Amino acid sequence: MTDRRSTPEPVRPVTRGHATRHARVASVAAVAVGLLTAACQSGPAPAPSTTTKPTTTTRPPVTAPPTTTGAQPLTIGDRVWADADGDGIQDPGEAGLEGVTVTLFRQSGAVLDRVATKTTVRGWYRFPETTEGECYRVEVKPPTGMSPSPAGQGGDEAKDSDVASNGWSPKVCLSPTWENGLDAGLTPTTGPPPTTAPATTAPATTAAPTTQPPPTTQAPGRWRLTFSDEFGGSTLDTSKWTPEHSTYGDGNGSIHCNTPDNLSVSGGALVIEGRKEHVRCPNNGGRDRDYSTGLVRTRGKFSQAYGRYEIRAKMPVGKGLWTGLWMLSEHYPFGGNGQSGEIDIVETLGDQPNKAHTTAHWSYNGCGWGCANSGKSHSLASGDISDWHTYAVEWDPAKITWFIDGIKVYQLGEGGSYRWGDQGAKTYNWPSNGGTMSPFPRPFTGDNPMNLILNLQIGGSWPGNPDSTTVFPAQMKVDYVRVYQRS
Repeated sequence: MTDRRSTPEPVRPVTRGHATRHARVASVAAVAVGLLTAACQSGPAPAPSTTTKPTTTTRPPVTAPPTTTGAQPLTIGDRVWADADGDGIQDPGEAGLEGVTVTLFRQSGAVLDRVATKTTVRGWYRFPETTEGECYRVEVKPPTGMSPSPAGQGGDEAKDSDVASNGWSPKVCLSPTWENGLDAGLTPTTGPPPTTAPATTAPATTAAPTTQPPPTTQAPGRWRLTFSDEFGGSTLDTSKWTPEHSTYGDGNGSIHCNTPDNLSVSGGALVIEGRKEHVRCPNNGGRDRDYSTGLVRTRGKFSQAYGRYEIRAKMPVGKGLWTGLWMLSEHYPFGGNGQSGEIDIVETLGDQPNKAHTTAHWSYNGCGWGCANSGKSHSLASGDISDWHTYAVEWDPAKITWFIDGIKVYQLGEGGSYRWGDQGAKTYNWPSNGGTMSPFPRPFTGDNPMNLILNLQIGGSWPGNPDSTTVFPAQMKVDYVRVYQRS
């Protein structure tokens, strides 16, 4: 990707009013008694700024938040609970989840603006930062090992989860009849695939790697792990990755700002989220951008020459969405960025969901970024880019080989379809070579280690810009990154 994700579910309008959903509510006195009893049983809790939404006579008992006097119907807030059986319905004994991150967004058309972020207290959250007549959505970030339950189950909206599988609620527009809804059930999930030796000849599959790796194509085919991130925590490991905060990508006409706020770690994956929102970018002359997204890189923290670079990821689908898992030179010995070599492990375009693109870039005299290149587009053997796939590159002296789901799809260099740098070689002066031409295999040599970059770009000369069919927010998810050297 020169400087030039499960698919998010589309937003569905709320078709049921929260006033209707509570039409079968017991009397105010009965609700007050029930809440007081539950509060006494659970002990005191910090008082939120509003009352809870009323409960129906059939709702199972849960620990209720303390109440305040007087209704405040324009507050958004409700309960995030541990849905042990994963049915999307609050059952007796299913406890509230402490410390879950919930973010409120104001929505105008397709544009989302962040309003505030809260964490749950005994399972409850409240957003008083709302205005009558405005429309909103909430995003719930599941803790590691959990994912959203099915939404709208059971036919009783006072008990059903409102948050969809992508963590987002439907859009709600506030009126005096609004009554504080938007529950979220979270259910345990299996963890990320175990760390294994890399596989280069496994059958194509979207399933997680097994604990017994297939044999490799190389003899002796043994690998030593040198870098990995399984994204098993709740925050980005900044000892390994540096978030970008800039308009990086402008060289290709992109229209986004990269911000650290668009990066998160949840459910055993790194999530890079593209949003349609007004955001101020530090190197954009004080002007806002209409889209935000994220980029992380390992430069200054990890780089390596030669080896196997393997990433399991799922990409978003939609016009104008361009993802990249790629590598650039750590030291730029032959010129900036792609002039010193670029290896694209994979790139995807959201409007080509059945294709993956593998490319290498390098430079020659008078060339800019690295305009000499060789690559290939591949039709996926199964599923599309919104499914989990494993993408890998094996970089050896004088040879670069690409794999998708363990299947070899392309090779450059010795024994491949093309030897890079045989024509129009650049005059390289590092290490000093007396100003002579330095053809193949430079710049992809052992004295030019490369770092990793993961990003979701919005717009640009290749994918074009988003259109009315593009759904935001859009998420690219990375299950793991693993780098090996031959042992």
